Amino acid sequence: MKDISRLEEMIKIDFKNNKNLLKTALTHSTYANEHKNCKHNERLEFLGDAVLGLVIADYCYEKFQVREGELTEKRKSVVANEIIFQVAEEMGLEEFLFIGKGENENKEEKARQKRIGNALEALIGAIFLHHDYEIAKKFVISIFSQHIEALSKEYYG
Repeated sequence: MKDISRLEEMIKIDFKNNKNLLKTALTHSTYANEHKNCKHNERLEFLGDAVLGLVIADYCYEKFQVREGELTEKRKSVVANEIIFQVAEEMGLEEFLFIGKGENENKEEKARQKRIGNALEALIGAIFLHHDYEIAKKFVISIFSQHIEALSKEYYG
């Protein structure tokens, strides 16, 4: 069994008595299909994607005095699938994922990247549900800080 408490320590967020929510965030649909009474992370991914987009949009709105189109481009550059995967990989999130046998054998890199990035979005959704927007925002800002700083350098020089 994977030690998801190590992930809690890494991200400095405790899921207290709701470890199942965290496990769901880390569970790919292929694993859930192979195990009875197991939920997968797709709904949390949907929510986390929205929270991530809101946090970055909020950051851009507060930080940059530019037109709407430029704000949209800045937000899109941070929430791009490639960036989400990169951040998830830097965190070592893949180590904590519950993946089905068939998917685990899938060696296609694009599928792997999508699976890991989706899990990060699901994790953000779980943090939002278990805690609140402010905790989720703090988490997103901390793990995407390098990419957010790049936006600031681009804007402020």
